[in-house]
Amino acid sequence: MAMGRYSEFVLAVAVVASIAAGYYATGHLRISTDTAEMISPKLPYRRVYKEYREAFPGSGGGVIVVIDGPSPDAASSAAVRLLESLRSDSLVESVERPDRDPFFVRNAFLYKDTEELRALADDLITREPFLRKLIVDPDIPSFFSLLTDAVKSRSGEESYTITEDLEIGGMTSIFEELSRSFESARNGKPYRFSWTNLMDDTRADTESRRALLRIHPVDLGDDFLTAKTILRRIHLAAKKEKLPEEYGVRIRLTGSIPLSYEELKSAAESARNAGILSLLFVTAILFWALRSWKLVAASFLALVAGLLWTTAFAAFAIGSLNLISVAFAVLYIGLGIDYAIHFCLHYRDRRDRGTPHSEALRRTAEEIGTSLLLCALTTSLGFYSFLPTSYRGVSELGLIGGTGMFISFFATLTILPAFLEKFRYVSRRSEGTFPAHLDIARKFPRRRAVIAGAFFLALLSALALPRSSFDYNPMNLRDPASESVSAYRDLSRRSAPANALNLLVPNLETARKKTALFEKRPAVHDVVHLGKLIPKNQEEKISTITDLALLLQPEFWETPLPRPRTTKEEFAAVDDFSKALARYLEETERTADREAARRCLRSARLFLSQLSARSEAERREVLDRLREILLGTFPRRIHELRMALSPSEEVTIENVPDRIRKEWISVDGRYRLRIVPEKDITKNENLLEFVREVQEVAPKATGSPVIFVEASRAVIRAFQQAFGMALFGMAFLLFFLMDSPRDVGLVLLPLGLAGLYLAGASVLLGIRFNFANVIVLPLLLGIGVDNGIHIVRRFHARKRGGVEDITSPTGRAIFFSMLTTVGSLGNFIFSPHRGMASMGGMLSLGLIFIVLAALLVLPVILEETGAAPKVGVAKKGAGKRI
Repeated sequence: MAMGRYSEFVLAVAVVASIAAGYYATGHLRISTDTAEMISPKLPYRRVYKEYREAFPGSGGGVIVVIDGPSPDAASSAAVRLLESLRSDSLVESVERPDRDPFFVRNAFLYKDTEELRALADDLITREPFLRKLIVDPDIPSFFSLLTDAVKSRSGEESYTITEDLEIGGMTSIFEELSRSFESARNGKPYRFSWTNLMDDTRADTESRRALLRIHPVDLGDDFLTAKTILRRIHLAAKKEKLPEEYGVRIRLTGSIPLSYEELKSAAESARNAGILSLLFVTAILFWALRSWKLVAASFLALVAGLLWTTAFAAFAIGSLNLISVAFAVLYIGLGIDYAIHFCLHYRDRRDRGTPHSEALRRTAEEIGTSLLLCALTTSLGFYSFLPTSYRGVSELGLIGGTGMFISFFATLTILPAFLEKFRYVSRRSEGTFPAHLDIARKFPRRRAVIAGAFFLALLSALALPRSSFDYNPMNLRDPASESVSAYRDLSRRSAPANALNLLVPNLETARKKTALFEKRPAVHDVVHLGKLIPKNQEEKISTITDLALLLQPEFWETPLPRPRTTKEEFAAVDDFSKALARYLEETERTADREAARRCLRSARLFLSQLSARSEAERREVLDRLREILLGTFPRRIHELRMALSPSEEVTIENVPDRIRKEWISVDGRYRLRIVPEKDITKNENLLEFVREVQEVAPKATGSPVIFVEASRAVIRAFQQAFGMALFGMAFLLFFLMDSPRDVGLVLLPLGLAGLYLAGASVLLGIRFNFANVIVLPLLLGIGVDNGIHIVRRFHARKRGGVEDITSPTGRAIFFSMLTTVGSLGNFIFSPHRGMASMGGMLSLGLIFIVLAALLVLPVILEETGAAPKVGVAKKGAGKRI
């Protein structure tokens, strides 16, 4: 070979080119977090969503901070602290609390039902003496003095007191809150007594123990590192404020930015780990297959050089990697090494049979070079088939992967021979290279049974095809343990905005008409627009609120002046409460709050016992901690209660604050409708039903549910288009290059069988097609056709014919190529990213079926049908076109 005469020059150029390619890729290849751009922006649903985003720029994109605390007050207080901290951050454009906007706090009572408001007013009148006393003296002695009186009045020990009517669920909730407060103060754990639930028990279920912040960062692009910086700044702010330590809260980030960042991070880490494992696995297989460090080193050098060149091409041609194309390196390793395996095994086979080195290299290149080129063409065709589709995420992978196959072919036929010329392989004729059990076709006793069984399984698989399905929800592909996904799922209740659809209408009248139509649909739970934010029966409610405010004593509205309390006073107050609670339990039976009171007494006694054993300074510290737990959030809750009791005027569309109006009315005056689903749309059937019913009324409705469904349909169309193009292109290529239509059919036969087996197995195993693994079948066409080409061409190339010769060394090459490919791509199965895992699983399963069909079914058919040319007779014109 000419390559041998310039081996040192070729190797030097390859090393320099590889270093330069690696350097270029490092500086020019980035990772994009914008997963929306994986689908063509020209599709109708993308244009509708773009129009909606232009009308409401703040409606999408950003970060949702989910703060879960041990009590509503702890979560709310932590949210206030974090909000104030983030307002001064240079990367934050705006931050707000959508669940506690001042407008809705001030008008909270107007948004309650009339009967609910009256019941709340009665409760507040009852609790007012209790709250008023704490407002005047917000300290531990006053707090426990009130509770001691309440317990004594319930046990009949004292006559009527101001706390006699303080039932609140039989005081069960108070006792439970006190138990947690005592335990937290004693153990030094963060907690906040829930005044929110005690003042307004109608909010206990709706507000729960969660607070939300909505953050819009400044626009810094969609770069992976930029998203990481923004999210890190939010976590650092929470850490700086010591929110988990002081309030016992759990802080998670979700929304479009965290979801995209964590998904791509998971995919990138999976690709990186799979790449490392692939290299190790491929190296081990190469040592097993080639039994020579020189052959292994030559193959490995060609593989790594080709990988660096392909990476540089990706940086030059595209510039960024997306969620799908980030896996190109693993695909390259698993597929690109096949050329080296075939070359080295054929070269070694000739050397072990006594062929001189130079002639062995030349004969190997002549014998399989055309086959390798044809395999590069067919494999790249499988990748390139996605280029014309609207699925940009895969089309970019197709461009990188398809070009990478030609790069691998070039590296194999240049670097590998040059290395072997420099470091020549020494033959080992006496050493067996591989067991003879691949000669299945000749040894199998019932070849017709194999053929019949293969086609019978194909028929069963074909019958299962109608039961295959597609998972329309891309959230199911993400790592469920990641912070953003777990928070998203916790928020994804029926009424969560992320599950809703949005519609733009020209005016309020149209909004009301559309609302009436939507509300008739069984799949729609509710429709919200600005008109619905105007409370009903405001005049009657304001009258009730005004009367309630007049009934409250003047002290309720005063700002207290705290007076110092001694450690002895505070200890005595807790001790008196504990004794009163003990007498209450002794003298009463079968009360609804008895078990809660028993737990509270146990906690109080443990608290007092531990406090008695401590020094004066330690007692002071523990009691200060208890006061913060019990009364730290009391002033803020009283402030919010006073706001709710002082509505300034009736709420109208005209006086709704601009910050709220801009969420419902666009700059050009269009109204936004938010359509909330009735059912859990994480289930495919509910998602499709909701989208269908909404689109029947309003085809231009947009939002995550429509995006999920329409993107899925775009992906399915892309798959069908790519599969058809790959199949047609390969058939055309094979008809042009192979010797006869019969050979074309023989090459495609393993693919057809394996494709049916894979579809049947996916139904049997409950594996759904999704955004990630849908690329498998077109790729398998390109990958799998190689085996048939090698088998059929080598079958005709041997004068003696027969399958016995096919399995050595071609059979070994196919077998080891299958091992390296399955082993490389199979690493994705262990990825926490479910999309990557499903893609790896489907590819591995499909490759196994392809190799079984190529090494078992195809040779048996060839042997049984007698398709081999007779000894010494060459087919007229055979081999001329290849």
